[in-house]
Order: sequence, then structure tokens, then C-alpha cells
Amino acid sequence: MSAIVSAFKKLTGEKIHAGKISSHERRWGLLFALPAMVFFSIFLIYPTINAFYLSLFKYDILTKPIFIGFQNYIGLFSETGFWNSFGVTCIYVFGTAFPIMIISLIAALVLNQSVAGRGFYRTVFYLPSVMSLVAVAIIFSGVFNAYGVINYFLSFFIKWDKPIYWLAEIPYALIAIITVRVWRAFGYYMVIYLAGLQNIPQDYYDAATIDGVGWWSRFRYITWPLLAPTTVIVGLISVVNAFQAFTVPYVMTKGGPAEATRILPIMLYQVGFQYFKMGRAATVSVIIFVIIAVFAIIQFRLSRKTY
Repeated sequence: MSAIVSAFKKLTGEKIHAGKISSHERRWGLLFALPAMVFFSIFLIYPTINAFYLSLFKYDILTKPIFIGFQNYIGLFSETGFWNSFGVTCIYVFGTAFPIMIISLIAALVLNQSVAGRGFYRTVFYLPSVMSLVAVAIIFSGVFNAYGVINYFLSFFIKWDKPIYWLAEIPYALIAIITVRVWRAFGYYMVIYLAGLQNIPQDYYDAATIDGVGWWSRFRYITWPLLAPTTVIVGLISVVNAFQAFTVPYVMTKGGPAEATRILPIMLYQVGFQYFKMGRAATVSVIIFVIIAVFAIIQFRLSRKTY
């Protein structure tokens, strides 16, 4: 180590100590971090602060903003439509998060073994997560059509007078958009689980096998406890991402029928860009931000306890 430090001193002329960062390195570090700092300041920090500010105003784009304090929050919390959207959002979020966790874990456990063609299956399962959201929504709008693929296969098992109108009936529309999200996202979280599984030392499994421990006990006492940090990350990131979902639900149902799929991001869009109530829309965005922040805090706390 001392030889490397000495060589670096000769090359740079800097007086440094092993384990310490020189002022020269700090300046270069800040210089390289500057583009990212500028980007996040312009496209993340400023819009977030501005949303908080705008939520205190009555603003319709066409006229000058009028300061009304917390009236947007009071009006929103007393609105039945908001609580309906909040309830639908909770069903959508947790209705996707738990199936995603279960399916992605099972897929990772299977594909972590010596399975024929596992590279192919990993690729196939992961591909939906990188597909265009609009393309996915359009494809599944056809799949869930009254005369689409889903109803075609169901017709072999169910005799009905009329087909199921998946995107136009309650509760089928919500089931449809939940199914699409699970299908598209589980491959992404499968990769995270695979990374977690491959970090578990093989020695534990070898010792358990020698002792005659069955596969269920190996999973229960070795795999599951050591996957706890990964499970925390998968669960909470999937919840946070679901709270921000917009494209697929909007393209497929536009919040219908009868607001049965109007999750909070769709409500934000409709209030802001259809009714031009920008102050009220900013209030919805602040509420979504607070919910996501709460889950982020939970993630950090659980991660600390798990690690």
C-alpha cells in the first residue's frame, strides 16, 4: 500500500495519506458530480418544491394564481372522489406488490438451479420489464378485449350468455390492469432475487445436505432468512413504483369504468390537464410524494434492522 501511495505522490505531487481524501480529489469529485447535481436540481428538486408551493394556490394556467393556503388540502380530503381513488390505489398497489414478490421469488428459486435453458428463460421473463409501456398497454387492451385471447381460452371452461367485458366492467377492469403490471414487472424483481440468492454461500447448503436436511427446511432456515434484505428491497420498491404507475392503467381504462381504476396518478392527470385545476393537481402530487416518502423511510429503517 505504501508503495502505491508513494508512486501516486510522485505522479501528482499531492501530499496524501492512505485512507484520506485530498482536497485535490474532492475538487475533482465535485466536478464529476456536478452534472448529476444540476440535472437532479432542475428536474427533481425544483419541481418537487414548486409542487408544494403551487398546492397552496388556486391556479388554472389561464389566470394569475390566487393564494388560498391549505384550502386545496381541505377540499381534497372532503372529496368522495379522492378517497375512492385512494382506496383503488391501495388495492392496485398491494394487489400487485404481493403477487410480484411471490412469483419473482419462485422464478428466481427455479432459475437459480441447473435448469436446462435457464439463460433463455431468464431473458424471456426479464424482457417485458424493458418493453414500451404504451406498447404493453395496447397489446393487453386487445388481449382483454371481449373477443380477445383471455375470453377465448375461458370459453373452453365457462359457458356464458355474453363474454366478460374486462375493461368495461367492475371489478374486472381493476383485475386486468393488476394482471398486466404483475406480468410486466415480476421479471425485473426476479433478477434482484437472483442476485440475492447468488450471494448466499453454497457452504450452508452443502452442510445442510450432508445433515440430511430437506429442501423446505433449507429454504425456511437458510434461504429465506438470508434473503431478508433482498425481500425488503423488492417489496418496498415494488410498492413505491406501483404508487407512480400511470401509463398502462390510463391507456387501458382511462380510470374507468365509473372511476373503478382511477388510481391517484390518473386523478392527478385528470384534475390538472382535463379540468385545469393545477393547484388541486399539485396537492394530489404532494400527497403521492408524502406516501412514497413514508415507504422510503420504512425501507431504510427495515434495511438497517435487516442488515
